[in-house]
Amino acid sequence: MSRPRAGWLPALLALFVSGCGEDGAPAPEATPAQGPFVFVDVALEAGLAFQPTNGTQAKPFITETLGGGVALFDADGDGDLDAYFANGSTHALERGEQAGPRPRDGFFQNDGVGGFEDATTQAGLGDERWTMGVRAADFDGDGWTDLYLSNHGPNVFYRNQGSRAGVHAGFEDDTAHAGLGDPRWSTGACLLDVDRDGDLDLYVVNHIDFDYDDVLARNLRDDFHGLVVMFGPRGLPPAVDRFYRNAGDGTYVDASAEVGIDGVAAYGFQCVAFDYDQDGQVDVYVANDSQANHLWRNVDGRFEERAVRSTVALSKNGLPQAGMGVALGDFDADLLPDLFITNFSDDYFTLYRGEKGGYFRDVSSQARLQMPTHASLGWGCGFADFDHDGDLDLYAVNGHVYPQVDDYPLSSRYRQTNQLFENTGDGRFEDVSEQAGPGFRSAESSRGSAVGDVDNDGDLDILIGNLDVPPTLLRNDSRLAGRSVLLRLEGRGANRAAIGARVEVVVGERVHLRLPGTGVSFLSSDDPRLHFGLGPAERIDAVRITWPDGTKTEHGPFEAADLGPAGATIVLRQD
Repeated sequence: MSRPRAGWLPALLALFVSGCGEDGAPAPEATPAQGPFVFVDVALEAGLAFQPTNGTQAKPFITETLGGGVALFDADGDGDLDAYFANGSTHALERGEQAGPRPRDGFFQNDGVGGFEDATTQAGLGDERWTMGVRAADFDGDGWTDLYLSNHGPNVFYRNQGSRAGVHAGFEDDTAHAGLGDPRWSTGACLLDVDRDGDLDLYVVNHIDFDYDDVLARNLRDDFHGLVVMFGPRGLPPAVDRFYRNAGDGTYVDASAEVGIDGVAAYGFQCVAFDYDQDGQVDVYVANDSQANHLWRNVDGRFEERAVRSTVALSKNGLPQAGMGVALGDFDADLLPDLFITNFSDDYFTLYRGEKGGYFRDVSSQARLQMPTHASLGWGCGFADFDHDGDLDLYAVNGHVYPQVDDYPLSSRYRQTNQLFENTGDGRFEDVSEQAGPGFRSAESSRGSAVGDVDNDGDLDILIGNLDVPPTLLRNDSRLAGRSVLLRLEGRGANRAAIGARVEVVVGERVHLRLPGTGVSFLSSDDPRLHFGLGPAERIDAVRITWPDGTKTEHGPFEAADLGPAGATIVLRQD
């Protein structure tokens, strides 16, 4: 996590924001009027009573400050979204210095009527390691979503056993057989077909080679504005990411050296896989903490680092930031993917606009995102059309890493409100957090987040994991500008989920781009269905799909009757 840089400008900005709300605007004296966006936290009434453990309250070690991810996915094939929560631990428990049960991850099954039930044990889940990331995806193409957990310690792969006699058979720990138990401190993970052989390979981000005994023995601590806080990541050894090639038989082979990433160490957090230069090969972007980000260009199955050349390594000032979460989407509707990165406080969240030729431009200031994010320390994030007006809005979940920051008299607080930025359709965003309902006015130290239609009413909700307290489920009760459609792709062969496809939905004069299965937010997994707001339109003129193997199909038109009721999913299959 990057510290604020020395100099007069950050201090001046912090002093300016100290008399303002967290978005840099004057702090309201009364509850603001409600705008078109309305989000309400319904986690408690929905039954999501998951209590996480994240070290001790004082957070003296970096491992205790990061929290973990969440996932929204259909585990049992019943058509609604279930929820998974990563859980941490304490060092005393990990080292056997404290008695008692170890904290477990949580799995909650959607009951189909707006509630959840804890089904962790019944599903064969409940990992007791210090879990960071949750990648929910169909690894083997059998039509059932599997789970890959990136841990502080050996990672775990749970294979979904599908249905037996009409009953979901749960999950089975297949880590040893699959060869995916990386013992390092792992964070993000994403699936992609690097060698274009039809099955899915796996990129795993690692964070720090953390030695608890060394940090404890040397009593390593950092100074943050005169406060004594936990040490790291700077000063600790960065870790090397791993790449696993799918052997095609349910097992994976570590091919990190073969593809060219072995030996490149960084404080990595979140990776996303997408074809940034549109050459037909899937690349990998990695947000790194306190160091330059990585953009691994896939050149015939071998990675070449291109982040500096493509201008996504650093801020527009040429400085490394503290990349936490990543959002991927086409916010300006030019059919080129854009990147949004959450960063540390006393900096800004970065919006990189995609340009032709595989280049990006930092347009954070022009898009009106620089000042509203200055006081925030961001994690999970995403592009999504929350109001169905046809363009992609942005959200970010926030929270500091230092509980001691509440003794710091300027801008940031430990518990922070989350933020919603409305796309105004002219390349800019408006911070509407204060007018987005009570769900965006509560403050926690939040981390992972996932977006999906939890209640199958056609709009997008947000699931958020928090440090030390139960999760937040923001139900979307907004006034919508039109209807929406949910699409689910079915590819051929082992990549049945069509991860790496490119989808363009034509609605009148507008073309909407989505890139399924890329892996976004912070250590979390979104609803894999593709959501499109249609605005005032009642039909879709065409859906154009470029499948992962390069073949192209066109579907439609879809009239209003074809789209079905709100929340219905249209399945498009590769011929």
